[in-house]
Amino acid sequence: MEIIATNLNFRSRKLATAAKEGHVEALQQLARDCAAAGAHRLAIIPQPGQHNVVDLMRFAIDAVQKAVDLPLALCCDDPKALQAALKACKRPPLINYISFEQERLDILPMAAAARAEVTLLAVQKGIPDDVDESLHLASVLVGAAAEAGIPHERMYLDPMAVHVTADVGQHHAQTVLEFFRALPDAFDPPVKGVCWLSNISAGAPRQVRPAINSVFLAMLAGLGVSTVYMDVLDRETMRSLRVIRVLQNDLLYSDAEAHIR
Repeated sequence: MEIIATNLNFRSRKLATAAKEGHVEALQQLARDCAAAGAHRLAIIPQPGQHNVVDLMRFAIDAVQKAVDLPLALCCDDPKALQAALKACKRPPLINYISFEQERLDILPMAAAARAEVTLLAVQKGIPDDVDESLHLASVLVGAAAEAGIPHERMYLDPMAVHVTADVGQHHAQTVLEFFRALPDAFDPPVKGVCWLSNISAGAPRQVRPAINSVFLAMLAGLGVSTVYMDVLDRETMRSLRVIRVLQNDLLYSDAEAHIR
């Protein structure tokens, strides 16, 4: 399972201040901490509607790439900022996300030209009622990405987990799991699955969120989900991830490594 760290989020006052003042050390240390915790990729997440997002993306990408040698995910829908970010990336990033809004679909040719990967969000006008609707929406987006020149191996499908505390949260959690169960046979060549883990626990009390995230992570791993966006500095969830890897025989068991005791 590929882990994308969501910690480089400029909604954080500390990171936003560091970017505004041009101080790279806080961002670089956070990137190093995420890499040491086990992240395979780092997400760069600007604030929605940020006015200086072009400069922010350039600043963040340059700082992070000087600190760690990890690929990036660009969680940004501003076309000018994405264009600048793609030029700044040393290797093709993952763009999060493409959906049915025309301004997001317009990102596809840019992504194809840069050989970037793309997250396709299988949601349109509200939460899908069932897995068949989710798979239908996914097929439309996969077709649009393929038409733009993006091969299946550079696509990730996200059925968008919603808060388990919401009215439809528990029902939709089952739809998400059914979606990932069906995904391996839904496309030829296959398309990878991705989930933003913290969505499932948003709205729950802070002290129980790691437990919800950990259990859902185990369920996703059992279904073979290839990629998860998550807080890699949350010790409880990362401990669960290490235990999952031990039980999947991907990590050699030891008390010190798995932190089970």
